[in-house]
Amino acid sequence: MLLSSGLINYLKTHFPAMFRMYCILKDRAKPPTPEEVAIASAKQVLDAKSESEYIQRLETSTENI
Repeated sequence: MLLSSGLINYLKTHFPAMFRMYCILKDRAKPPTPEEVAIASAKQVLDAKSESEYIQRLETSTENI
């Protein structure tokens, strides 16, 4: 799925954590996990601490890519 540059810039400016998650997911070769789908569809809510920990796990898992 392609996002317009306006939406991408909006995420980058107003929701940096979500922008980082978008970038990580966009660059992956595998499809998103069920947990990631639940987060993206607002079925699983993350507080700020959980969000930070989750993004750290994503970054750690993609360091070798």
